[in-house]
Amino acid sequence: MNFRLFLHKTLLILVVPLTAFLTVYEYAYRHIENSYSLKDKAMEARKDSIEVLILGNSHTFFGLNPTCFSRPAFNAANVSQDFRHNHFIFFRYATRMPRLRQVIIPLSFSALWGFLEREDDSWRMRKYVLYMGDTSVPWTKPEWHFEFMSVGNRSLWDALKGKDLLQCTPEGTHTGNRLSERDADWQEKWQGPVGRHSHFLKNDCRTLAEAQSVNAHYLEDILACCNEKGIKVLLLTAPAWHTYYEHLNAPQYEAMQAYARQVSRTYGITYLNLLRDGRFTADDFYDVDHLNEQGAEKLSRIIDAYR
Repeated sequence: MNFRLFLHKTLLILVVPLTAFLTVYEYAYRHIENSYSLKDKAMEARKDSIEVLILGNSHTFFGLNPTCFSRPAFNAANVSQDFRHNHFIFFRYATRMPRLRQVIIPLSFSALWGFLEREDDSWRMRKYVLYMGDTSVPWTKPEWHFEFMSVGNRSLWDALKGKDLLQCTPEGTHTGNRLSERDADWQEKWQGPVGRHSHFLKNDCRTLAEAQSVNAHYLEDILACCNEKGIKVLLLTAPAWHTYYEHLNAPQYEAMQAYARQVSRTYGITYLNLLRDGRFTADDFYDVDHLNEQGAEKLSRIIDAYR
């Protein structure tokens, strides 16, 4: 047999089934509802009624429940959502919300120096591309454009078995942080979160300064637009358990606080630091830096008073 013909037939036998499998996988995966697709559809559908928009990472995704607010609110936060993606969501959706009166943005311990694309959760980049229309991601990063790049995970198989993968209310709040599902030794599991969030211990001064400059630009773009439109901004540091905040890197925390003071003065916004707030007890936490559903209700009612 002609070797070239043999090679072509062999490639055809291998490539056609693989291509068919990946096509079906991609189509099926993209039709599993997730928090990103839910929030895209919900913000489009409710854009004329939303008065309070919650941005941010898991601290607000877990910690703020729009149903506890006295005005129509929506939670657009998501796990590991950084300032770049807060910026993307604000300018894609919030600028088309005619009744928007307040934006809530978390200033977490790591927020000024972290980028989603550099973290362990970088696979979440493609969620903004595929389900929320982010066109800024280059095609040189195929892992951020196709779900089949994570073909090894179990999400599709779990969905086919009927497992709830959404874990998100219609108003955008996380539902996987129930007190009843908390680990028994949750108070002692602070090393992981503190280690992930301690950028001052992992980077040199030049890298830190560059990161802060980029993230500050994203945040201050939002603040400037809100000032122009008469939208109030609440910058929030959410409550944490003492085994978390007692182990935070002191220089990084002080840098975070210095920036909070500076940006509050410059833009005339309210900064609310509840990191050590004594109103939150052990029963309010899911883990050392996230609230459970009870804590989320408590925090939401406190935040609702700031207008």
